[in-house]
Amino acid sequence: VRAAALVIGGIVTVFPFAAGLVVFLDPLRRPTSKAKRITVATLDLLPDDGLPHPFTVIDAETYRLKLANYAAYQGPLPEDLTCHELSHRSSLPCGSSDHPCSLEKVKETGLPATLEHTHRDAYGKNREMEVHAFPIFDNEGKIIQMIEYSIDISEQKLAAREREKLILDLQKALSEVKALSGLLPICSSCKKIRDDHGYWNNLEMYISEHSGAEFSHGICPDCAQRLYPEYYKKK
Repeated sequence: VRAAALVIGGIVTVFPFAAGLVVFLDPLRRPTSKAKRITVATLDLLPDDGLPHPFTVIDAETYRLKLANYAAYQGPLPEDLTCHELSHRSSLPCGSSDHPCSLEKVKETGLPATLEHTHRDAYGKNREMEVHAFPIFDNEGKIIQMIEYSIDISEQKLAAREREKLILDLQKALSEVKALSGLLPICSSCKKIRDDHGYWNNLEMYISEHSGAEFSHGICPDCAQRLYPEYYKKK
């Protein structure tokens, strides 16, 4: 795990980054207030391109975006745009059991948090996101802002659902499979089969009840000649 230092308005904080996650200077937008200075530094060399996933800095009191990269918001960043308006097209912050608020979670624990949310993309489509949230503290230890980095996991979640459906389908198919095994007591004359209760059953009925097989009846050439000699000539 690497660490990166973020300086906003003279306040310095250190937050962890998973392997491969680097914050780049170029794609980060200017803060809405010109009085605040933003500096990002990592232990890696900074490449010329930007973060491929949405990256924002959110005010802990107002939920307003203080900063957003191009993957999070394309165009000039409005001063009053909130995180829930951007991600959920909602005028109210998250708070349901299936969409707990990452900011409230971070403020409650004082620790980084990882949640799963359904966000709206720039085209209005729902995308399943893995949200990583990191608190930013002032000199007195109060959380004043939060960094939020979201990774699109829609394809992974879809694959997992399809895998679960396949497993359920296989389990259902296996539960419906009936297999015949062992010695079957069968009459050498009429070919009836004796079941576990001592009753003699018709061969077709017994096999149908103890397997997935079904019967369609016809007549073989030998029987046809024996039963209908006047209509059938054996070749």
